[in-house]
Amino acid sequence: MLSKKYRLLEGTRLNESITTPFFVIKTAKNEKAYSRFGFTVSKKIDKRAVVRNRIKRQVRSCVEQNLEKIKPGRDILFIIKKGAVGKETGTLCQTVLKEFEKNKFLNNALKKET
Repeated sequence: MLSKKYRLLEGTRLNESITTPFFVIKTAKNEKAYSRFGFTVSKKIDKRAVVRNRIKRQVRSCVEQNLEKIKPGRDILFIIKKGAVGKETGTLCQTVLKEFEKNKFLNNALKKET
């Protein structure tokens, strides 16, 4: 689980939006020395909390594993779409990293190692 300092606060304004088949990423710059993350899964995706929580855990684990590679100073919210239901963790993680790389959210020095 992400430590409290890396969690996005409720009511944070996010102005940029990135769309993928599995989720929408909303971002904004913050004045902190670290990035903060939030994850939401609507009941429209699946009525069962077990399914919604599993998807959140999958995406959150990818962010946790790559936290040191992500540039500081951003607020990032993942709004999960129905396409993510039943996908493997590796597939979701590759999509997250691909979008972060495309939108320059990864540190350049650490990005070359992967």
